[in-house]
Amino acid sequence: MTTEELITMATNSRNLNTQSHLLSVTYHIPATEANSLILTRFYERVHDRDIQPDKVDWIVTFSRKDVQRSLGKEASYHNQHVADDIEMDSLVNPSTEVADELSDDVLAKIFPNDRSFQFVTEVLKHGKEETMAKFNLSNNAFRSRLNHKVKYCHDHSDLISSILDTEERKNMESEKQLIQVLLDDIDSPLLEDDADLNSAVRTFFDYYPVLHDWLEDAKEQLGLKYEAKVVNNFTNSDKDGRLFLQYLYQKLDSINSQLKGSN
Repeated sequence: MTTEELITMATNSRNLNTQSHLLSVTYHIPATEANSLILTRFYERVHDRDIQPDKVDWIVTFSRKDVQRSLGKEASYHNQHVADDIEMDSLVNPSTEVADELSDDVLAKIFPNDRSFQFVTEVLKHGKEETMAKFNLSNNAFRSRLNHKVKYCHDHSDLISSILDTEERKNMESEKQLIQVLLDDIDSPLLEDDADLNSAVRTFFDYYPVLHDWLEDAKEQLGLKYEAKVVNNFTNSDKDGRLFLQYLYQKLDSINSQLKGSN
């Protein structure tokens, strides 16, 4: 693939959003800037190299880690490049994706103090106005409390980075397990009957919504056309079924590479 095609694939990938959010939260920079930093490093990694599509997510992840290491060496990065007002705006007007990315369990690890946890959770999920109303805060009181949380994050950036990397690894391990169980069931001699296998695949899609996201990814990356046939009639989905299996094996290989690289 050309460098331009790889950049387009990375730009459209869900993993870029995930990695941008991790970088944004760790260093309190706007998500758009985090996105740009990661893509710049991604370009440096793939330029004029023969890269296969299944390696894109892996390279995006390690591009974020490259950027994170660079920022960690620049203690004054935040003061030099990010104005306080921009930082405040990125925190008090978060995107839904940021709130979804940081589960309550993750936030509780980052902010073990219950009062801090409740405040940050409210800001991320509902924004400034609702938080001020819930905690009966004036604008100055809100900014003072938020400034305190920002400083805490600055002072504990290594800890936060470690927590986020650990959560990311746990998510990858969960996805790996799901793929392996699904592939094992598809290959199981106990499901030789088409009706039984189709029922098993449908059950997987019912219980694991992420599989529908993966179907969309396979559609974009590999040209899969008829998602419904894969979900409801897998044994007769022909090329689309084979493409979805190809996607699963590629994703499994990518996850294994990322897990190996993060050791």
